Amino acid sequence: MKYRFALLIVLACICSVLAEAKVKLPSVLSDGMVLQRERPIKIWGTADPGENVVVTFKKKKYTAVADENGKWLVTLPAMKAGGPYELTVNEMTVKDILIGDVWLCSGYGTNGGACSGYVR
Repeated sequence: MKYRFALLIVLACICSVLAEAKVKLPSVLSDGMVLQRERPIKIWGTADPGENVVVTFKKKKYTAVADENGKWLVTLPAMKAGGPYELTVNEMTVKDILIGDVWLCSGYGTNGGACSGYVR
């Protein structure tokens, strides 16, 4: 009797692991991200092939189905600056999202020049 109960518990654990959602987002889509304003916003990731993906942002739902390679993509409409917002993808939530201007800066790490000297 003890073995049947133990077997039942093991099977329940295996089933719960197999039933777990396989939707994943790339690391760049994470808490605290800034999305470019006034441009369409692409949200993408991977899931089990054929899995339905529901993206909720600003109280609107967008849907996609993972292709045969498990890739999916949802394009949100262009939005004005604002936030913070939350993005939900199936059961996952990304918090503290801002919409605004995204700046990419690069250069030599010890470059100590003041920006005021470059403005004319």
